[in-house]
Amino acid sequence: MRGLDVSFLSQVEHSSATLGSPPGDAQRQLFPAFAKVNGIDASKVNWVNIEPAAKIAAVAEKRMDGVSDYTTGLPLYEKAAGKGNVAMMPWTDFGFDLYSMSIIASAKTMKERPKVLKDFLEASYMGWRDVMADPKAAMEIFKKRVPENDVEAISANMLIGLDLMKTAQYAKDGIGSIDDKRMCASVDLVNTYMGLAKKVDCKDVYSKDFYTKVEMPK
Repeated sequence: MRGLDVSFLSQVEHSSATLGSPPGDAQRQLFPAFAKVNGIDASKVNWVNIEPAAKIAAVAEKRMDGVSDYTTGLPLYEKAAGKGNVAMMPWTDFGFDLYSMSIIASAKTMKERPKVLKDFLEASYMGWRDVMADPKAAMEIFKKRVPENDVEAISANMLIGLDLMKTAQYAKDGIGSIDDKRMCASVDLVNTYMGLAKKVDCKDVYSKDFYTKVEMPK
């Protein structure tokens, strides 16, 4: 849950809150851990099953107190509910920092096509570098590829994402670098709260062997 309606905490503190999410959302699965870190009584939170596409309408129409979603989605929510009428509550602001999106490859690909994978990752990092260097040009290319998209909303979405990527680690080691401690903490949370058939070892879920540092705009 990169973001919730900001009214969520006050609602929980004083009575109860209704939040919308598909049953399989990682944010929903990990909510008990977030609640524990912040001293929230998780039993006061009522989760309602909704489709991902229904999240924006659920907030705009005030059918529930909040939904689980990425912070970058704020412009799309504001388009539906009006600017200033929706607030996001990033979990990282409340002592809950873990890895989110990742590039995943099969064991077969890693074993049989390591150079292809390494080259793909390097090209991806270079692509992000070019987007950061000239977001407007990147969006013009995107518009040509997907003309039906709302450029204004997607541009705002993209800029929020770029800001989130500019961490201290990004400045030091480049995009795509992995902090071992943070990764293993994320794996521990998944093992504890997401109902896996068996626990996984942190060292088995990621690799630095294919990483190539690409200098990013400062």
